[in-house]
Parts: sequence; C-alpha cells; structure tokens
Amino acid sequence: MLEFAADGQWPPADQPLRRYFAGRNLTSWQAVGIAPRPPADWTVMTRDLWQDFGDFTLTGLAPTAIAGPALFDRIELLRTVDEPKGKPLEK
Repeated sequence: MLEFAADGQWPPADQPLRRYFAGRNLTSWQAVGIAPRPPADWTVMTRDLWQDFGDFTLTGLAPTAIAGPALFDRIELLRTVDEPKGKPLEK
C-alpha cells in the first residue's frame, strides 16, 4: 500500500483517496487497486496522481507493507510521464 499525505493530513480511512494497493486489500482502509496481485518481480507502475486524486499539496509519502514484505526500489515524482526518468528537471 502507498499513501500520500496532503497539507500534513493522511487520507481518511473510509475513502479511497490518495491511497493505492496491489493484490487484496487486507485493511479497513479504502484504497484504489492498481493490480490484481502484488508483483512477484520488479515491476514499473506509473500513476497520474492528479488524474486519480485531483489537486493537492503532497506533504508525505508512506509505503506500507501489509501481511508480508513489500519492496520499493524507486519512487519518482514527475510533472509529466513524458519526462526522462532519472534526469532532474531544468528550470
């Protein structure tokens, strides 16, 4: 599960707002499912936070393992998905 705080507040547990999960959601927290099963190998998942959750000011990020380990190798926040990965934005 991956949660995003907005303006210092974590999402409410009863709404699938700013929260993703893969596999079966074993918690009482409502979340947006992004895969029917947790990946068995390294997998790239690209999500559009604005499209999924609208405007918000990101103030926290919480990768959470539920009922077993979860491996997060890299999390990138980009302005668009067309930007080259691993290269800083130019002003």
